[in-house]
Amino acid sequence: MQQIDNLQSALDVFRRLVAANPAIGREIGFRRGLSYRVFGLGRLPYLVWYFYEVARPSGPVRLAMLMHEKQDRERFDPDAFE
Repeated sequence: MQQIDNLQSALDVFRRLVAANPAIGREIGFRRGLSYRVFGLGRLPYLVWYFYEVARPSGPVRLAMLMHEKQDRERFDPDAFE
């Protein structure tokens, strides 16, 4: 149960950070005005993949996926999330 609580807490921190600055993650792609980014959840072994419209930085930030850092990320295709 502690691991779930830790993940929820880390996701809450991520939500606050990305709401204030959507460019906080490392950009991994840019297509059709959308910036695709990845952000590590601190000491937890998870990565949050998300995207947002650069012309609307205060607009919605969309979660693409949450992955364990050891999962295969080579297959990430931004077109799958549009």
